Amino acid sequence: AQMRALLQDEFAERFYTRGNNPTVAILRQRLSALEAAEQALVFASGAAAMAAAVLGFVSQGDEVLCVAKPYSWTRGLLRDYLPRFGVRTHFVEGGSCADYEKAWTPSTRLVVLESPNSMTFEQQDLPGIAALARSRGALSVVDNSYASPLLQQPIKLGIDLVVHSASKYLNGHSDVVAGVICGREELLRQIFRG
Repeated sequence: AQMRALLQDEFAERFYTRGNNPTVAILRQRLSALEAAEQALVFASGAAAMAAAVLGFVSQGDEVLCVAKPYSWTRGLLRDYLPRFGVRTHFVEGGSCADYEKAWTPSTRLVVLESPNSMTFEQQDLPGIAALARSRGALSVVDNSYASPLLQQPIKLGIDLVVHSASKYLNGHSDVVAGVICGREELLRQIFRG
């Protein structure tokens, strides 16, 4: 009976170390505080975190709008893998909200941003694009690895989910390979349940 009770909420309960343990719980708490988020989930890499953030909210027939030059692993996920499962991605040039509004279709469910972009450092209008997504019933995700929570807290700008490759500035680009998603607890529970 105790085991069944613990399995009912692995997100919060410390039952199986892969899902939740004291060390990970402290890390989740600290990362969510840095991003002004309700909660955080930790992954083995930034690519794994982005994949979980995307796969948690799209289904066959859906469309993703993504900034034109995302990190290579994000581009590979969206361009090469998702079409095999009936999910299309439209890559959007430009940083203005109008660019995303023009690319929007009735099937758009998720907007993936990086501000600044990996390597090229273009920026997007995070508050404007987040408001557009919310007004149309879609979610917004931003990779905040390059800005870090020190320089930008996208949740305060209206973004739903913030992803980091913790290997970069959160760790000092040194000896850790990890990823994180920060956001509202209800969204992270959905990702956790898979």
